[in-house]
Amino acid sequence: MGWLKSRLGWIKQKQGDPDRAMALYRDALSTAPNDVLALNNLALLLQERGDFQEAGEVLRSGLERAPDVAELHFNFAVLCELYLLDLSTALEHYRRYQQLTGVEDDRIAGWIADLERRVN
Repeated sequence: MGWLKSRLGWIKQKQGDPDRAMALYRDALSTAPNDVLALNNLALLLQERGDFQEAGEVLRSGLERAPDVAELHFNFAVLCELYLLDLSTALEHYRRYQQLTGVEDDRIAGWIADLERRVN
């Protein structure tokens, strides 16, 4: 049943109803805590609202449950770099994202190079 709530949350999110979407994602996670769609999208909505700490907690939880989901690493890296100002963690997760996708993305490679200069 959690997957259904997750999908309904996605529909509400696309319809511009973030409050209802967040409630549906949270409900989905109460019965299916490994639902990557719900974890990721809840974190993105929290980030949009400026709830950066909670968004980080949700993404960390997602990464503990699904450490090989590239999108979770990407979104956590962006959150860490731009909002939490944790550059070392951002660098780690951009690298992991790139490793998991197996694609040499020039944009991500540039971000990694920039962070390597800033961290070291």
